[in-house]
Amino acid sequence: MDKVSLTIASHLSCMLCSQPLYHAVSLPCGHSICRLCLEAAKKTAAGENIHPEVTCPTCQEPTEHWHFPTNPLLGHIICHLKERRKAAEQMKKCWEGNRRAGDKVPCGLCKPKNKACKFCRTCEFNYCKKCLKNYHQGPDFEAHILSTPLPETLRSCTNHWEESLTHFCFSDHTGVCGSCVQQDHEDHHVATLDDACLSRKRSLHATLQHAKHVLAECMNEVRAVKDRSSDVSKRGEEFKQRLRDGFTALHTSLLDQEELLLTQFDNVVRNAQTEGSYFIKLAEVHLNSLDSFLMILEEALQEPDEIVFLQGIDSLMQLLAKAVDNLPKSGHNLQDDPLRNVELDFQGLLGKVQGLLKEHLNCGMTADSRSSVEVDHVETEAQEDKRESEEEIEAAEEDNEELFSLPAGDTGREPQDLSLLPRAPIIYQHNVKGFKVEIFWMMPMGEDVESFDVQLREVLNAEASDGEQVLVENLKTCCFETEILTQNSQYSFRVRSVNKYGPGRWSEPYWVNTKNLDSEITVADPILDM
Repeated sequence: MDKVSLTIASHLSCMLCSQPLYHAVSLPCGHSICRLCLEAAKKTAAGENIHPEVTCPTCQEPTEHWHFPTNPLLGHIICHLKERRKAAEQMKKCWEGNRRAGDKVPCGLCKPKNKACKFCRTCEFNYCKKCLKNYHQGPDFEAHILSTPLPETLRSCTNHWEESLTHFCFSDHTGVCGSCVQQDHEDHHVATLDDACLSRKRSLHATLQHAKHVLAECMNEVRAVKDRSSDVSKRGEEFKQRLRDGFTALHTSLLDQEELLLTQFDNVVRNAQTEGSYFIKLAEVHLNSLDSFLMILEEALQEPDEIVFLQGIDSLMQLLAKAVDNLPKSGHNLQDDPLRNVELDFQGLLGKVQGLLKEHLNCGMTADSRSSVEVDHVETEAQEDKRESEEEIEAAEEDNEELFSLPAGDTGREPQDLSLLPRAPIIYQHNVKGFKVEIFWMMPMGEDVESFDVQLREVLNAEASDGEQVLVENLKTCCFETEILTQNSQYSFRVRSVNKYGPGRWSEPYWVNTKNLDSEITVADPILDM
């Protein structure tokens, strides 16, 4: 079932017993429960001598009254939907049964298919007795020629009704009988059906062999290109690692200004993207619920019983008004361009850096241009961001699928609203001294966070697999210090925030090199490591 159908089922089911609301009772808040659950709650309250009170299982609104108006409109809507589904299933069963009925020639008109008794050569249709009487009578059909039922596999000649198609004319590309061969196709390329099929199958077999040969050659070429691409990718990763190690030292002198600008720019971009994404996901949930409500109201408009319609329409309209009021608004913050005042002019500085690179870097493909390195970095970041976005949407859709698959009234699991989870922190600096490392991070503005989790993993080199992973939980400050580092290695740090609704997304990996643990260094997150 799709999401809309599941949402309709939840609206038409009792939130206490999960049964269809055939005998619905409308509460003052607009929601409905079945009469059996209301009577059971009333008996329980009377037996325990407690204050008589009814609480809506959907919105938890209490009321002290026990006499509520009935809402038969919901029961009628359920019956209408069940009748439609039952009719569709019956038509599907009849169609499948006729497909399996291979021991008789079916009628070409009636449903379900009855056994045919006559074949009209003029109409080219098989008729059963009933259809022949109803649709094949009168002066217009007197000249039609009737014969015994003819299966679809035994086609007769259109010019000679008494003969079957036994030959195939390659000139006219049509099937013909023996009389047609002698009368109209004497000079044409004609062969029997068996010979024609055999000839074409031989030609097709030769074509297939040639295609398979070409396919094998192409697959070999593809395999060779894949091997080359894999080798280039491997050597490219090694070169990128050397670039990272070299540029780490260069970034040290620009640490303060670089980190300040990158942090501000990342905050602006990520806040805009995250707020927009959360608004879209939240709006989609409300829109799905509202779509299902509109379908229910359209069914209510078809109710012929005026009393039933008037008894139930007020509560439905009340729920519709609540659903409309709950639709989220984007506001001006999501519509404004956060980058309208951003201006970056580094042409002069980049020109000087390029001049230095020409003197110290021997790489022919980047001799006069910085675009090859930057394009690789930009494309890699774009692909990673796209993959992470798709994984988040798939996770949200799986959570929604699991939520909608729960029966009505099942409150064993709270739905996960992504808009309530904290956004990812930003690691902006680290200090290494001796065998200790301390990392620092910051949170986007407006986040209410209770604690932080830090994930630490050692990477020996570019080709080795990841080392043991360490997870530290329930940190209360925006910094973390550890003493487990070893020399000549590389470590990956990630941080996530935790609030009362659960943990948020992990931050981007932050890399720390430990080639010289004796001297104190302060390194920002290089742009090539992001």
